Amino acid sequence: MGDYVYGSGEVTLKKELSAVNFSQIQEGLKKKKDDLDMVELTFRIRLDATNKSSIMEINEGSDSWDEENTLEILAYLAPYITEGRFVYFNEDEREYWRYVYVPLSEKWKRQEGQITYEKGIETRGHGKIILKEENTPGDRFNIQCDIEDAIQELNINITFYSDRCRGEDIIYLYEEEREIWNEEKTLKFLNLFNPYIKEGIIEYYGDKYPWNYQFNSATATWKKQDGWIIPSSETQIKPMSKDNHKQMFTIEDVLSVTGGNTKVKLVGYEGEIAHCVWTGIVDDYNFEYAPYGHHKAIHISVTNKDISQADNDVLYIYFNYPELTEENKKEIEELKKYFYFCDFPEGGVEQIYYRYGKNTEDYIRNHSMGKILDNIKPVNN
Repeated sequence: MGDYVYGSGEVTLKKELSAVNFSQIQEGLKKKKDDLDMVELTFRIRLDATNKSSIMEINEGSDSWDEENTLEILAYLAPYITEGRFVYFNEDEREYWRYVYVPLSEKWKRQEGQITYEKGIETRGHGKIILKEENTPGDRFNIQCDIEDAIQELNINITFYSDRCRGEDIIYLYEEEREIWNEEKTLKFLNLFNPYIKEGIIEYYGDKYPWNYQFNSATATWKKQDGWIIPSSETQIKPMSKDNHKQMFTIEDVLSVTGGNTKVKLVGYEGEIAHCVWTGIVDDYNFEYAPYGHHKAIHISVTNKDISQADNDVLYIYFNYPELTEENKKEIEELKKYFYFCDFPEGGVEQIYYRYGKNTEDYIRNHSMGKILDNIKPVNN
């Protein structure tokens, strides 16, 4: 084919692969690239903490493109991946085609034509926004018109209704469960409200984990956060000093004497900000590595008001994230050597270190990259 051809795409690597496997895959690709003289083939691994997966991105450009070479590269990747898509474009003839990996046959299939597709994820969401007091009746009317127009224009499955409660104008939002969900569309919809609101939150659940968007009034933007939201009806716990001598028991100590079927939520404080970092029953807690187990509990409470746990009693254990010492920082820098070969999420090593403390290196050496990524929360946007 004489015209210049562009190709780009990505594959999702199997979660059971380790850091050593990743290095071997990259070395094998480098050798094939050299053997096939594919000068303009580039690739890199990035770790997607949002979906807890490892992604390899590949780009190709050539004015003497040979499909056989491309297929050889794709065939090399097949044993290591769970899914993959590569889109190619012929500059002069304006042709489009793509290669899609079929897990059932463990082979690649070529498809012709320009294809558009969205991320498939069964997702549902609900929340509310509170309008500023200074909004005029005309503003409130315009907001409702904008909502209706946006729902139609973006083709999103959101319903809403307005209410006035205790002197505040509130808009309640509900996005119905659907298999095709697009975060970009949801954020575009939420951004409509930015000039008019003082508070806002919408919670989502999909693909087996929860997340939410909260409106930051200081920056007038929506911030994404991973995990359940602690109910506002709960008594707010002020973080205690990490040097307080009353901090006697570690989280592991508390859980080791707690019934195995007890529902638990671990909540860590960074200053005044609370993060729900682990939720489950005691029997599911890994005492061998004890996530957050080395941190000292600052408060323990039981509630039956948490709707996410079907109104059953839930044990909350609160702790403070301690400041990192110089020794801690040196240990973290040393741990980063395991991830030089890929774009590990920013702050990810620190997250693992806060989770496992002195056991962090042992955990990294004995677990797959998929398991390591299970510990990483997405960096907030």
